[in-house]
Amino acid sequence: MHNEENHTTGGGDSERALIDLNLRQFCEPLLNVGAGLAVCLGLLQCWLIFISMHGRATQNDFSVYYLTAKAVAANQNPYNADFTAQAAKLGFDTGDVPHATDPPTFILMIAPLAHLSLEGAFWTWSAFNFICLALALFLLLGPISELGTRAKLVLASSSVWYPPVPAHLFFAQSKLPVLMLLVLSIYMMQQKREACAGFALALACLTRMFPLLLLGYLALQRRSKTLACTTIWLVIGGFITILLFGLTNTLSFQKAAAFLSEHWNVRVQDISLRGFITRLFWHIFERPLSPTNEGIRGIVIFAVNCGILLLTISATLNRPSDKDVDWSVFTLWTITALILSPVVWFHYEVLLLLLFAQIASAASQRRTTLRVVVMSVISPILTLVWVVVGDRYGGHALRSWQHLLSEFGFLSMLAAYVSAYWFVTDEPDAASMPTRSMPGEIWRRFASTA
Repeated sequence: MHNEENHTTGGGDSERALIDLNLRQFCEPLLNVGAGLAVCLGLLQCWLIFISMHGRATQNDFSVYYLTAKAVAANQNPYNADFTAQAAKLGFDTGDVPHATDPPTFILMIAPLAHLSLEGAFWTWSAFNFICLALALFLLLGPISELGTRAKLVLASSSVWYPPVPAHLFFAQSKLPVLMLLVLSIYMMQQKREACAGFALALACLTRMFPLLLLGYLALQRRSKTLACTTIWLVIGGFITILLFGLTNTLSFQKAAAFLSEHWNVRVQDISLRGFITRLFWHIFERPLSPTNEGIRGIVIFAVNCGILLLTISATLNRPSDKDVDWSVFTLWTITALILSPVVWFHYEVLLLLLFAQIASAASQRRTTLRVVVMSVISPILTLVWVVVGDRYGGHALRSWQHLLSEFGFLSMLAAYVSAYWFVTDEPDAASMPTRSMPGEIWRRFASTA
């Protein structure tokens, strides 16, 4: 009887193994076809993006970059130059931007475009953006990722359908180089090449400013060598910028920063936390706000910003300071820097490709939880809904449901933050730290970093 049971059990195992083998043999061709279809759709989207870019050289945002480069070539202060008159004369559409608004180091980077024709400069800049996207995806889905080949192909092909990517390329924007630099800094830290990692991170900070918050990540993670290298490169880069751009021109950037933080929050395309709270106050109390409500608005913005930063610090302290296996903590600090920026346009969300790639890699090895994956999927869905429906109500949402739809851009950023936060706190080695112990742990990590 015992032998019969063993024979029966063995036969059942053999049958199940045969069924699994047949199922894999049946599914493999389907998965290959699916991956091939995804690649074809990705190539089709690249062609559609390329077609849509024709005629964009005179439109914003590239028109502003080109006028900025021309102002530098003419030895003018681009922050004081009158782009309105020049744009009208040349037939440019600058989107109501009256002068340069980008950081000084970035302006130096695009200054050589002035020596090219308008079309030549536009396509050179667009090619540079595409190369940055390709390099970022190569690093994210290559050396850093643990995904299989098919998954890498599907994810890379899907990235060009992610709405912020075609929007970024359509407007010839400047955040794909930042994505590439941040991914490069991760790769270099992974290779223990701190000087290169510091250079990449410092260049991202100098050209866009908001990645400066990542210095807090380096300090709390006790990456002292990378922090020192980043600081040194920041000083060198700042000195070179002042030397080439001039001290007066460099200091004039504060005018552009003030213009950006106060002028654009009315538009739902600004998906920053500051913009969301400001528009919420306008929706409830109407414009212009009374002095009392204006004061309350400022307090609420400050308090919520501090709350999100404290959540990020708390999640970081709950993790061991000597490892960041899936770079989840780095990703959380990146999104925190993004969401706390005074102005965050829709195309800034190309930086979320870092989050999606890291979660996909961790999920393939079962190192993250279901709620992290679900929330990371909800974020691009909210983005798509905003593009299709919500954007049309921007600036004239009369009803609460219209206002809610118009804010789906911000809500997609918030969903990404929640996903990144859970990505850190749901890891097996995460341990909750009492609030009263946080100041001491922060001091200990800062002291050990120093």
